[in-house]
Amino acid sequence: FQPSAVLVESRNGSRTKGAGYDSYGGLALPGVPAYALDRDGKEGLRIVEDGFEVTASFNANNWFGLPYRYIAFR
Repeated sequence: FQPSAVLVESRNGSRTKGAGYDSYGGLALPGVPAYALDRDGKEGLRIVEDGFEVTASFNANNWFGLPYRYIAFR
């Protein structure tokens, strides 16, 4: 299904690591990714037709073993 929203949070509640491109949580909506474009022009977390995608170049997928929780809303 295509979610109406996807929320991702790190286990410790962190959102950023200061300056730079590291981002550890946020809310994605259709057409509005959770993270801005990275150095390579990739969006961090975005909603797609059949679910959502997390770009590997972002730390939102598993930064040094830090667990993440994803919630996709219908």
